[in-house]
Amino acid sequence: MNIVCPQCGAPDQEPGKYCENCGYLLPPEGAQPAPAGTGAADGMPASDPTIASTPAATMPDVDTGVQPPSGDTPPGGVRFAVVRGGKANPDEGFTITRTGEFLVGRTDTESANTPDIDLRQWVQPLDIHGTKQYLVHRKQCYLGLAPDGAVTIRACPGAELDTLVKPAGKPNFTPLNTYGSVRNMRPDDSYELDPGDQIYMGDPEALGYFQSGDPTAQGSYLVLELLGR
Repeated sequence: MNIVCPQCGAPDQEPGKYCENCGYLLPPEGAQPAPAGTGAADGMPASDPTIASTPAATMPDVDTGVQPPSGDTPPGGVRFAVVRGGKANPDEGFTITRTGEFLVGRTDTESANTPDIDLRQWVQPLDIHGTKQYLVHRKQCYLGLAPDGAVTIRACPGAELDTLVKPAGKPNFTPLNTYGSVRNMRPDDSYELDPGDQIYMGDPEALGYFQSGDPTAQGSYLVLELLGR
């Protein structure tokens, strides 16, 4: 018997599966649901203290050095803000607080993929021929903070065309597979990001909607902006 999602209220969800509307991990049939927003929704411990997100986020905390966006950026840390209505919202996003490279994508139980930074709180699946599908990849890209202080982005195989970067003050987004025409590649195959650079993640065909402000495809893609330190 299908159930109502305790996280978002979506009806007709299959017990033991992820909610097709919000991504909440539904309890098996007959089990009590975990309290919303504890982190158990993603199959991870809720007690780990260090990733992420907006005040209303339901994603779990994991030890990646990624912190909520509230407050000042820690020394050496870098903040990525979600772009809404053409403007970066510093209260929505995440902060990388230590050196390293972190996988950005979305949790998926079927492939056992668990990224360091889960994007599901900012995107939603679309109904494509009767099937709920995300247009943001499980493994979208890597964001990092290098020991030399550089903020970096590196492509994930298969998502190079669906991860685009627009340098600050420039009009055009460029896919990561051709970003070498814009900036020099680093020895580790990453590219350095500057404050004001924006990252588009999703179907490139929806990019025009974002740039024009058309809300038609909103939620199927995500745009982040690197804030100044």
